[in-house]
Amino acid sequence: MNLSRLIVILFFVTSCISRDRDNKVQYVNGRQLFSPEETVDEVDNPLVGIISPKTVSIGEEFLARIFLKRSDLKLIDAFIDCDSVTRPSVDTTNYDVSGCRKGLVVKDDTIRIGFRPTSPGIKKIEGITILTRDSNRVFKIIKYSFTYTTHASMYFDNNVVGIWTNGSGPNASFSITEDSIYYVEHSTSIKYEQAGDSIVFFFDENIIVRSKAYRIDKDTLIIESSQGRAKYWKFTD
Repeated sequence: MNLSRLIVILFFVTSCISRDRDNKVQYVNGRQLFSPEETVDEVDNPLVGIISPKTVSIGEEFLARIFLKRSDLKLIDAFIDCDSVTRPSVDTTNYDVSGCRKGLVVKDDTIRIGFRPTSPGIKKIEGITILTRDSNRVFKIIKYSFTYTTHASMYFDNNVVGIWTNGSGPNASFSITEDSIYYVEHSTSIKYEQAGDSIVFFFDENIIVRSKAYRIDKDTLIIESSQGRAKYWKFTD
């Protein structure tokens, strides 16, 4: 074997050993340390898929299902709002990820996120940390985020029970129980019936007012009748 060929072979072997050393997974006290190569951080991550509505109404349930696109990666666990740590790691036994305390629901290889939006606009869910394991049993971290749009619906909530004010004075305008409305200023009470966002006020046998009543958010009540549209706010003393 000539010298030049021997040099080429030695260089190739040395390169392979060096590359293998660089890619070697590190473990400390039963925890795998994550190198930068084992952390994928992209908003539109090609490894992750999501099934969710693009838009949702205020008060409507939003449900997102997040999954992995690659069959050689297994979804182990998922977290949100993880703290930043100098060298993240995972316990290979109980899958505890350093800096992560708030877990997400993982079922049938799918991360499930559900809630009810309370305000309109373009929203972003970020800080999702996905723990995966490949066919070589090496753990990897995927950072993920997604956006959705919330728009105002016809009504947020038909529950009108509470104490309300129109903001014209320091006192409450009225309080609403399950079947009656008490007007604070006049110290009078009237009955009402409600079905959905439709409400009927029985002032007396001859005066019946049909209106709509709904909340556009948890602290704002809207009452619409033939006399117009009135807005009330949750009264706090």
